Amino acid sequence: MKIIYTLLLIFLLPVFVYAQIIPDTIYAATPVTLTNESLKQSDIIELYTIKTGKLTKNINLDKGEKIQITIIKYIKPKRGKRNGYYNVVYNGKESMNGTMRISTPVDVKNLTAKAGMSAAGFLLNIPLVPQAVAAAKGIVKPNENQNRIQSAGHNIYESTPLTYVEKGTDFFVEKDGVVVIRLKPQE
Repeated sequence: MKIIYTLLLIFLLPVFVYAQIIPDTIYAATPVTLTNESLKQSDIIELYTIKTGKLTKNINLDKGEKIQITIIKYIKPKRGKRNGYYNVVYNGKESMNGTMRISTPVDVKNLTAKAGMSAAGFLLNIPLVPQAVAAAKGIVKPNENQNRIQSAGHNIYESTPLTYVEKGTDFFVEKDGVVVIRLKPQE
């Protein structure tokens, strides 16, 4: 069972990291700073596309094209590091529902390193190998402003999947920042 879990983790992690639930994606720049405090329900926002893309079979968006979206609802950040985002309606040639999210890069290197350590532990049939290594590092070379026991405990936590069960951040995009809007036709 551990081998199956490890193989799934190694081979499917990149799929989940880059998966898009809603296929029609717009990358857009905002001419003003947008925050969850400044945006209210029913606000209409004008954005500018930064990448040419096909929205539907009949609609293409050119780079620099102005688009309008209406804010429907703000979804607060949750556990699992999910950032806050907005449900929106695209007011174009066809009305479409979707989401507007913060454009954040994924730290693939860190994810891969943690997955590799976990995989090594499972393959050796010793699931606590990554945590033991982390504890040893904390004891041998304590983290700044921590004693050896605190450092070992901190490192053990950082080496487990529990680090991914943290709250995400609130929606905040500076002027000229990028947002990702994913849309689907209204039903």
